[in-house]
Amino acid sequence: MRQKDYCRENTIEAEKKKAVAEKETIEVICRRESLTLEGSRLYSQYREGEISREEFLKAKKEIEEEQEKLENLEKQIEHQSRLIEREAEKTNRFIRGLMRSKANAEFDCELVECLIKKIIVYSGQQIEVIFNYKKNDLFCGRGING
Repeated sequence: MRQKDYCRENTIEAEKKKAVAEKETIEVICRRESLTLEGSRLYSQYREGEISREEFLKAKKEIEEEQEKLENLEKQIEHQSRLIEREAEKTNRFIRGLMRSKANAEFDCELVECLIKKIIVYSGQQIEVIFNYKKNDLFCGRGING
């Protein structure tokens, strides 16, 4: 496979994940709208004397709490979607960097950042390198996103 094929595959996977997140966002928005309508219906029932003030206030509080939870969930989904985009771009940079590097070539800063998560320096001249990818991820075609 060529570099652009790997990147395209990675981008398609990220788009699938984003589509799932977008669907979840739409479901949350629909649920919030239905709660708003439910609140209006309850208010009408209260004004018409069909339910007591206590019943109305209790139901209103429950609706407001659920709306707040849904709003937080929507924010989490949006954050997740942004993370998917960033990780896909990071993976694509990694793929492009690996494909253009040659044996015994020096790595540039961008490729090092894509490959290495962190470097820990211990006393006694020991270091530990934590990579962004596991060996199996590279050989099986999975990356940060997979």
